[in-house]
Amino acid sequence: MTSRITIAIVGVHGVGKTVTAQVLARRGYHYRQLEVIEEAYGLNPLERQLLFFLSYTREYLKATTRVKGYTVFDSHPLLVVPYTEYWLKQQDYSDLEIRKLTKMMVDTILFLPKTTLLVYLKPLSLETVVKRLKLRRRFNLDEEARIDYIEFIDRRTRFYVELLGKRIAREVLVIEAEKEAHERADVIHRALLKHVATLL
Repeated sequence: MTSRITIAIVGVHGVGKTVTAQVLARRGYHYRQLEVIEEAYGLNPLERQLLFFLSYTREYLKATTRVKGYTVFDSHPLLVVPYTEYWLKQQDYSDLEIRKLTKMMVDTILFLPKTTLLVYLKPLSLETVVKRLKLRRRFNLDEEARIDYIEFIDRRTRFYVELLGKRIAREVLVIEAEKEAHERADVIHRALLKHVATLL
């Protein structure tokens, strides 16, 4: 059996990635948070997205190559791609410029170590996401809670998971975001045990 098992959880902000990872952490998983929102504050959108991508990739590589046992990430470098598309569109970058940058990101992601399980938290209603965002009370709530923003990121995340999921993960798992955090964690844990059993 491989000594490193990794789970990466993706989905739009507010969908429950971090809470799900924290539940798994309480069950003994190594939890690695991929987050630099405070570091990125004040940067322009291009600088911010590059910082996100480089930081996520660095932390992902460190954990996938050094940490043994079960590791859960509350994101994945792949998730930076739809956000980059969104924010550069808001800044009037051309489609060609956006495609060049996101292609570079995708090409890099394809060379990263495969995660064992890529989990996409799929909201059945975008209102679920808005409600959870309001509970977080972050400084940028007005920005994060816009329905058009949430819809774009969720749609493009789903697109990239469908396009690249089998190339960056050994298995892809889709879970309804409306499930309670412990239920989401249960589904992930069972899927992982089933995967590990096939390696024995």
